[in-house]
Amino acid sequence: MTYPWSSSDVLTAADLNAAVGDTPRVAVYNSVNQSCVGTAYNLITFDSEAFDPYGMHSTSVNTSRLTIPTGWGGHWLFTAHGVITTSTLSITFLVNGSRIVYAGIINPLGGGTAILECSAGQYVEWSGYAGANLTLYGASSLGGQSPYFAAQWLGE
Repeated sequence: MTYPWSSSDVLTAADLNAAVGDTPRVAVYNSVNQSCVGTAYNLITFDSEAFDPYGMHSTSVNTSRLTIPTGWGGHWLFTAHGVITTSTLSITFLVNGSRIVYAGIINPLGGGTAILECSAGQYVEWSGYAGANLTLYGASSLGGQSPYFAAQWLGE
């Protein structure tokens, strides 16, 4: 039996152990540098996955998106991190393309987090406002530090 459960379900220890150990989570990163246009919002894209057991990210289509899987609406922890060398880059999270929350700034190294309530099927993106034209360094630069974007389901 898989989560979410209904009031008529009879749960076993195996059901609970599986649910605790198998909640949706994803971490994506970029293996190459990304140029960001100054005085504008830039969607940050990701070409690689550290892990994605629930298929929340695609490396070929809409690569900026983390999509909430079916049956897993609720509260989610989102985090983002990156490295630049000049200016500043904000970390603003969007839900279905609408600006929701400012979470932090990179100047030249930084990150941000936010807890968002999301429904199944919604997607979240990192939109960074660049103070000037800049490069968000990928994994091949600066000793392997790369922009990453991650999410973890917290509960309903």
